[in-house]
Amino acid sequence: MSLDALLNQITTGDARELASSIPDESIDHIFCDPPYQRAHIDAGIYAWLGQAAARVLKPGGFCVTYCGTYWLAHALQQMTSHLTYYWEYRILFRDGYTAGIHYQRRTKPGSTPLLVFCKGQRLPYRTVLDGYKGAGADKSFHKWGQDAYSVQYSLECFSRAEDLILDPFCGGGTVPSVCTQLRRQFIAFEIDAQTAETARKRLATVQPLLVEPTVSQGHLEMEVPV
Repeated sequence: MSLDALLNQITTGDARELASSIPDESIDHIFCDPPYQRAHIDAGIYAWLGQAAARVLKPGGFCVTYCGTYWLAHALQQMTSHLTYYWEYRILFRDGYTAGIHYQRRTKPGSTPLLVFCKGQRLPYRTVLDGYKGAGADKSFHKWGQDAYSVQYSLECFSRAEDLILDPFCGGGTVPSVCTQLRRQFIAFEIDAQTAETARKRLATVQPLLVEPTVSQGHLEMEVPV
């Protein structure tokens, strides 16, 4: 499959197979939310992500990935074999703490980690808050869906208009939708056919923003460091 056939499309299939069609050093930025249940961790999902990112990212490109707090050590170990660790950002839950509890650690999570790695060395395009409140998880399109605000904030800081963004686990299509709004090109994969179709229908309703917001405009400037 050619790169043009993947461009600005949500392609159904296993990212571990589809990514082989992406040429070396052709991606500006990766933003993703891998599945991180025990089976995926044991199968080395973050090791695969780190290895794939090291191949397809342009020099200086960033890989930004969600990770459950419980699995941080695993993700860091697996990904730093391939990329340079940059920072651990935290998306604070808008309502303070989750209603649930992590029974294996008797802990109520109050934030979601967002790990950032770099292929080599480079700074973000804008200063990034390392702790900010998200808009609250959005389960409208996928049971594990994340909020568009956090994706928008990260892409504003780590990428520029017309950059090519890869999301190998696009779920309900949040990253492709935000990329379209912010005039980023994208490549997106989703292994589940029904979920991929839901994401495509969502994407069909999205238009580029007339004025691209920045971290110094509108609601993006309202968050303060913690």
